[in-house]
This record gives sequence, C-alpha cells and structure tokens, in this order.
Amino acid sequence: MMKKFKYIYKFEFPWVQSMVACVFFTRFIRLVININNPFIEDLSLFYFAMVFTFFGSLALSYSLIISVYLGHKNIVLPYRRGDYLTVQGNPKIEHKAFMFSGKQDQFEIEEIRFKIPSSLWFPGYKKSIAHGGYNFKETDNVLIKYVPYQDENHIMEINIIQNESEGVI
Repeated sequence: MMKKFKYIYKFEFPWVQSMVACVFFTRFIRLVININNPFIEDLSLFYFAMVFTFFGSLALSYSLIISVYLGHKNIVLPYRRGDYLTVQGNPKIEHKAFMFSGKQDQFEIEEIRFKIPSSLWFPGYKKSIAHGGYNFKETDNVLIKYVPYQDENHIMEINIIQNESEGVI
C-alpha cells in the first residue's frame, strides 16, 4: 500500500486573532500618546475611544489565550498521549463548501460525521476544498485519527491510502 496524501497535526498559532488584538492594542497606544493633542475638541469621545480599544484588546487577547489553552488541553494533549479514535473506510461526501459560502466540508466514514471547519480557534485539519485542501472522493480509502470534543470530531491525522494496483495518481 502506498500513501498518496498525508496530513499530521502540527501546532499552528492563530495569527489572525492575535493580529486583531495587536491592532486594537496599538490603536490604544496611539490614543494614549495623543492625549495632549491640542486639536482634540471633544475629550469625552476621545476617552470613550481609549476605553473601548483597551477593553477590546483585552477581550480579544483573553479569548485567544483561552481558546488556544482549551484546544491544547482537550484536543492536542489527548492526541499526543494516544487517546484518539481511528476510523478507516470510504468517505460518504455530504457537502462540499465553496469559497466564501460560510459552510463546511462534511463527510462521513463508517457512520462517524466529520466537518472541516474554516475556523482557526481549535486545532486539527482546517483546509477545506475551497481553500486548497484535499478533495475527498468516495473511492478513496481513508484512515483518520481524530479526537472528539464539543460534539465535533477534530481531525488530527489523515492518511489516504491507495492500493499499489491503482498506480500513482
């Protein structure tokens, strides 16, 4: 047997969320620097903007830290300990998402449902077909290692196995 596609989880820092928090925080710093600007007429609006950006950066940072912590604690650590489930078979494809549709790729193997999220909040396989991920076919022999968490199965490893008689695609 040969493997024609393989994905193994590696830590990916959620850069998008951290950049939004950094933008809020740098905007707060700019507001603090401009506090003595003589061209600011309405200081109440200025103070409101300062408070809003400060608490916005705190809230985004807090949610980022909590999501990375929960994802690591509840998904990554069990995977590294070997506390994951394995399923092998042919996928029954239910839905293929299109770019910017807001939907997810969904498929089922041996009556176990999988969704490929476009969210960066939790670890696992995130590349939908629309974003350059593997295009599952119903004839593929797929081996998936996954960790169930919060009513979803987070894919940590994908092996698409082809028989040597099929040849290289």
